[in-house]
Amino acid sequence: MLGQSIWRLTTAVVQRSQREDGPGKNLPFSVEKKWRLLVVMTVFFGLGFAAPFFIVRHQLLKKSGSLSSSVKQMRRPTSENWI
Repeated sequence: MLGQSIWRLTTAVVQRSQREDGPGKNLPFSVEKKWRLLVVMTVFFGLGFAAPFFIVRHQLLKKSGSLSSSVKQMRRPTSENWI
């Protein structure tokens, strides 16, 4: 009896969903705009690929103690540095 009630509930939920069928319709993002999809996927996978390299770089700079000197190098040059 409980199984039959659960079966009816799940059948009703599936029937109410009214999803569209077709390629790309069951994805959590839109594939209609190809260039937007390209940019979003490039950023998503690019950040995932680059993150370990930035983490290792940060750890190596932190270990060598040159993290503060590399930050100083990235600052905007002043007139004193040009002499």
